[in-house]
Amino acid sequence: MMMKNKWSFISMACAVVNTARNYILIMLCLGLLLSSCKKDYQANISTVVKGRFYDSTNKVPFQNITVKIGEYQSEAPNLITGYYLKSYVGSATTDASGNYTVNFKTSGHGNYYFLVWSNTPSGVNLINNNAANNSYFNQHSIPVKNIGGSNTCNVYGFKQYYMRVRMTVNNNPLPPLNVGVRDALENSGGGSIYGKNNDTVLNIPIKKNENFSLTFNIYNPAINKGYFGILIPISPITAPGDTVQGGTYNISPSTFK
Repeated sequence: MMMKNKWSFISMACAVVNTARNYILIMLCLGLLLSSCKKDYQANISTVVKGRFYDSTNKVPFQNITVKIGEYQSEAPNLITGYYLKSYVGSATTDASGNYTVNFKTSGHGNYYFLVWSNTPSGVNLINNNAANNSYFNQHSIPVKNIGGSNTCNVYGFKQYYMRVRMTVNNNPLPPLNVGVRDALENSGGGSIYGKNNDTVLNIPIKKNENFSLTFNIYNPAINKGYFGILIPISPITAPGDTVQGGTYNISPSTFK
């Protein structure tokens, strides 16, 4: 009799677990269905979207980027929500400071709105901090949530700039000569110059609008020891262009310590 009661208890427990699991699945499915059944916004609701496209590392704005407001409808085939573009309802272009403002009105045929952009400058990596993941759509759009009000959508990015320098190397006992860049936050590589003597040009990756220094070192693998030259400080570079002209430097690695 006790064995029978034991198995009855286990059967009841399993039934409760299965019921709870089914309830959770049903609620998840309902949530997905409800999210996909969001009603379209009424027509002629005025909304403002403004913000800035800016390289905070180099302190450089991104000009002439085209921004648009896409009007989308959501659907959930196979319980996977997708967004389908119905039309673009507003657009603008970033100004010399990277700022933009879009005023738009809803058409009555969309339930989600996204800020999207194009004409990204060559070599610019835009970083969308609002993105839920790294998919192309998420990295190139920002949801506009305050329909009927004002929205601020900023996008930050980074562009690599270069400084062209002439390096004259004399009597290097341990080639190559390694050239680097040191700023307030990090050390980064700039290039290597081979040969005991050399007269060459390097395009060194830099950050604009901040102080940095050129570093120099050589390495002796036989005794696992590095030798370092003096730092050459560089004033903040504000000149336009992706590659700016630097100076000429005479380097004598035999004097490194």
